[in-house]
Amino acid sequence: MFDWDNRMKNTRNVQILKTVIPFFDVSVGESIDLEGLFQAIRPFTGKRERQMVDRLLQFFQMRHMMEMVQLVQSMQQMQQAAKQQTEGNDSQESMMDLLMAMVPPEQKENMEMMTAMMSAMSAGESSGKEDGYESENI
Repeated sequence: MFDWDNRMKNTRNVQILKTVIPFFDVSVGESIDLEGLFQAIRPFTGKRERQMVDRLLQFFQMRHMMEMVQLVQSMQQMQQAAKQQTEGNDSQESMMDLLMAMVPPEQKENMEMMTAMMSAMSAGESSGKEDGYESENI
């Protein structure tokens, strides 16, 4: 801690500044890690500020979720193409195993939930086609 920290009445602002300085130490053209910056200052925020920071962090989480959905969709498209070529049931499981290996550990639970949702959607589409009803793509 700096000597002048003890002379300040509101050290919270000083702590926030000391926390965010490393996030701005980037090369020209390099992006600032805003998500990391908000996570770093969150412990120093008051109730109202924390709510705003939490909303911003939720935005980043939603963005990560959307990226994961796009990844799953592209993997499903590749899986369907591979399935059409091989007509084997093993390709689906191996493709999902490959995808799960690529997902960071903190996102595996989300990935498992999305996989279950996609499987349910696929099962619903295939049962609808068997009944002579084809669902519309939304």
